[in-house]
Amino acid sequence: MSDLLDQLLTAHVEHELSQLAEPGLAQSIDTVVAALFEQLADVELNRLVTRAQIVGVIERYVIDLKVSGGLTELWGEMSQRVFASAASGRIRLDEVLRPESYAAFAEKLGALEGLWRELIHVLVESPAFATLVSRVVQREIIELLFQRDTRDTRDTSHSSGESSQQTWWLRLRDKLRPAIDQRLDAYLNEFFEAHAQQLAEHSERRLIAVLTPESLRSLADALWDAVGPLRLSEAFAFIGSHDLEDFVVLGYEFWLKYRKTAYFRETAEELVGLFFDKYGEESVASLLDELGVTRSMVSRELQTFAPALLGHAQASGFLRARIRARLEPFYRSEAAAAILAR
Repeated sequence: MSDLLDQLLTAHVEHELSQLAEPGLAQSIDTVVAALFEQLADVELNRLVTRAQIVGVIERYVIDLKVSGGLTELWGEMSQRVFASAASGRIRLDEVLRPESYAAFAEKLGALEGLWRELIHVLVESPAFATLVSRVVQREIIELLFQRDTRDTRDTSHSSGESSQQTWWLRLRDKLRPAIDQRLDAYLNEFFEAHAQQLAEHSERRLIAVLTPESLRSLADALWDAVGPLRLSEAFAFIGSHDLEDFVVLGYEFWLKYRKTAYFRETAEELVGLFFDKYGEESVASLLDELGVTRSMVSRELQTFAPALLGHAQASGFLRARIRARLEPFYRSEAAAAILAR
């Protein structure tokens, strides 16, 4: 390369560096972003990217990407930090979840009467429900039969013979209890098994009658009145920091398995298709506007972070080297030499 071309290359590199330095950097960013948004106003989404490309991105970075276990560890440490933060000891639960927000959620949940009826129906028809009712009834019957006499055996109004007889009866009841308990358990199991359908129908009617939207709302309100005024640290105390960390790990493990399922893949492809059906023929600029991404927002954020990044790259010599490496092939080319020779 001739000395003249080398001088031109050096001057060109310095010019490019000046465009990426203060004080002209902010203006350069604003100019580039404005030009980009102007161009995107005439570009449809379908012309810029395809459905298959987006599905490929999901495959590579959502389904197949190996997530480091260190990230899970970080989440656990962050959750413990939240538990122990000064703000958690100062802020109340009803300051985070505002009463009006709670009321809206509670109202909507209470209005899902069809859902509650279906859940009750599924619950009472399950074998587990029949077993639970059997156990509860059995315990109540046993306690009624074997509950201790509440009268004080030292009461002087009773004769010594009566007191002795009472003590004997109590001992006999305690001795018979295991055998009766076992027989009653078998009987109740047989009874509930034979009358499972009647039990389910009766229980369903009773639960539907009791668990009305109004009663559910009253229960929710009572719970909110109890926990709403609690400090966050007091609410967190119901779940220990190690318990929360375990939930983070469980959620992480679930996600790793769920993202590999056929259901996730199929629904992801379907949602991508829906997105392109809805926005594919719109301009990218209008789509960004619907998402709340504006030209001024992009320009402002670039002006916030770019100066420090580019300043470090320039101070270290990295930026100069990269610009020169990009331009030098042209200045060494035959085309540049031919232009200079004219």
